[in-house]
Amino acid sequence: MSHSPQPAQQLSACQSEHAMGCEKVGAGHAMHLIQQRVVSATPSKWLDAVVGTPIGDGWVRLHLLDGSAVNVWHHEALENLAAVGEPVGIHGVYKVVAVGDRWFNVLVEGELAA
Repeated sequence: MSHSPQPAQQLSACQSEHAMGCEKVGAGHAMHLIQQRVVSATPSKWLDAVVGTPIGDGWVRLHLLDGSAVNVWHHEALENLAAVGEPVGIHGVYKVVAVGDRWFNVLVEGELAA
């Protein structure tokens, strides 16, 4: 699965439109432009995963292809944005989940092997 980086200008326009209701910038909330740029600049750090069972309160378990699993949270319930079994990407360094062509800044419970 490929997670082609989007140009930062295009991404910031999409994300700012998407994050209109959230004034917080940080894990699980809106994504800062600098984070978008460093994610775009490090495409080799994407890890492939499959959406697992929703845990509740915005938390979802992602099953990575290496057999490990990680729980992630976003203020918009991720279970409403990605179906169980759907392939997604998670950036191993900058904690961003890619669902299709949309990126979400997430809070990660535990560590990712980048």
